[in-house]
Amino acid sequence: MPEDEYRKVFVRKLAYFMQLNDKNQIDLMNDLGLKSATVSSWCTGKKLPRMDKIQLLADYFGVEKSDLLEEKDIKTDINTYTEEEKAIIKGWRKSSEDAKRIAAIALGVESMIHRKEHDL
Repeated sequence: MPEDEYRKVFVRKLAYFMQLNDKNQIDLMNDLGLKSATVSSWCTGKKLPRMDKIQLLADYFGVEKSDLLEEKDIKTDINTYTEEEKAIIKGWRKSSEDAKRIAAIALGVESMIHRKEHDL
């Protein structure tokens, strides 16, 4: 794949993982010790990071390097969840909509519930 294609994929994937983890450019700068211009050039697609920086980002987001560079569906392997996390997921799936709203508020993710309801 040509480098400009990798850059386009990387920009989409970086934005996805930043949104998923509620991170912004300032968070990346502060948490990873990166310069503003560097992070900006990655987010705009002006530059593609070196492999060591891609690994740094992959480690930061808890994903594989390929998740940042390849067009593929991101699927979380259930085997990576702790027993407690598995129990929470099972409980969530069995919960009423009211219980889900209460849990979402407690977890600070109520905007996801509102967004889902809005889409209906």
